[in-house]
Amino acid sequence: ALARARQGTGAAAPETLGTLRRRARSQAELLTRALQSEGFYAARVTPEVTPAEGSARAGITHRVETGRRFTITGHTIRYADTVATARPETLAAADIETSGSAEGTELRRIERALLRHLHATGFPAAASSGFRVEADFEAATARVVYTVESGPRAIYGDLVIEGLERTERRFIRQLRTWETGEPVDLEALDAFRETLAETELFSVITIEPGTPDARGRTPIRLTVAERPPRTVSLGASYSTNVGPGVEASWTHRNVFGAAERLEAELKLAQVLQGAGIGFSRPWNRINGRQGARLTLEREDSEAFMSQRITAAIDATSRLSKWWRARAAVELEASDSDDPVGGGSAYLLAVPLGLTYDSADSVLDPRKGLRATLELTPHGGTSDGEAVSFLKADARAAYYIPFSEEKRTVLAFWAHLGSIAGAELALIPSVRRYYAGGGGSVRAYGYQLIGPLAANDDPTGGRSVAEGGTELRHMFTQTIGAALFVEAGTVTEAEYPDFGEDLLIGGGIGARYLSPVGPIRLDLAVPFDKRDVDDGFQIHISLGQAF
Repeated sequence: ALARARQGTGAAAPETLGTLRRRARSQAELLTRALQSEGFYAARVTPEVTPAEGSARAGITHRVETGRRFTITGHTIRYADTVATARPETLAAADIETSGSAEGTELRRIERALLRHLHATGFPAAASSGFRVEADFEAATARVVYTVESGPRAIYGDLVIEGLERTERRFIRQLRTWETGEPVDLEALDAFRETLAETELFSVITIEPGTPDARGRTPIRLTVAERPPRTVSLGASYSTNVGPGVEASWTHRNVFGAAERLEAELKLAQVLQGAGIGFSRPWNRINGRQGARLTLEREDSEAFMSQRITAAIDATSRLSKWWRARAAVELEASDSDDPVGGGSAYLLAVPLGLTYDSADSVLDPRKGLRATLELTPHGGTSDGEAVSFLKADARAAYYIPFSEEKRTVLAFWAHLGSIAGAELALIPSVRRYYAGGGGSVRAYGYQLIGPLAANDDPTGGRSVAEGGTELRHMFTQTIGAALFVEAGTVTEAEYPDFGEDLLIGGGIGARYLSPVGPIRLDLAVPFDKRDVDDGFQIHISLGQAF
């Protein structure tokens, strides 16, 4: 409000002195309200219009007396309606803490907290009529009166569902985040909506409480529109060191009517070819999913040649809005050839992971944090010898927007990894660490960061440290650009050594925001070019680099 009041004071003089005086009074009112919103309830602003000497122009001067900043000594809740059930009569009864501040932002925070409490304790129709401040100008203290209409107390009644076609009603009822007879909680209804959205079964989800009956029982009305259950997707990518690649997948999200998911995928690239099929279903006991997957892959890169088959069962649990936990059991049989080892390997792996994800988008994140910690013990045989080792990985990506429109974003990413318990030669090549390429440090070739054999083929390592930062800006709704710097190292030691062979690179990129996500074109150059490195790398793909 102070900023708005200052606007226009340096503008050209109005046509009449009366118009200028009206403008001065309006600015004074804005200044007064701004000071009162900061707790200066006795503030006085006196406007003066002074003609400039020897000129047709006139100036505006505001004389401000702020007075003392007031302190809030009490809060009163006044209900505008009468109901038969008890409601909180004090802020303490609603578990709302107060600070004594008279600032408008603090008073509005208390008002919102009171409404949230009512909405969570059986008064879904609660609404505020505003608050007023009763000031004692001699003592510079005040009391605040909040006027609220709570509406009747409501408890959960029947769940009324409309719009289902293929999905079973029993499954929807199992996803409820409340029990019949509990007080209606709007946050619980929002959580139910989020749970339904995560099934990816519906294009429209509307949830609203009905009218309570004489006992307060309130029907919850759910209206949905189902999406087509099957999806076919295609993807393509290109990088200088690896060449072109394509991916295709088919998904059925509702096989038997309870969000059972059947997926099949195919990958074809110069370096990697693979196929996989998986099935999963909801596991309501852990608020998550359980499933099984079978994957066949062949990889032929400068680092190694490998064929492998992996069978896995896994379970994921949603711990809260941002947190996820995962546990799996994997059986893998592989045959590989690489510069330091190779041969046949048979491994049992048990990945255990914890993920925090508050990012606002999967393909084009512009705000939030993604972080994952995963521990994976391995045991089995490698080239005929018994082997066991523990693999630990920590990954994070953080996105900082510079405005509410999020047109400019500063993004960071990092990855630390370690393998302990086995010599490098006994660790199957597909389980070692490599760095470089489109999903890593983009200025270097695929898997080329780290130890090299005599023929310059990568050997992989037992530890990795890599990360970078990228500045992204959208010039229009669809066209953008990026600047990035990244660095990485891979070593044969169990733990990363940041001072050993750290390779740095950077580059520029173009972004086109298509209907299916951002299309990315990056040009990256190595700052620590070796004989094995090309002078630049080009990457084209769907989605941001991280």
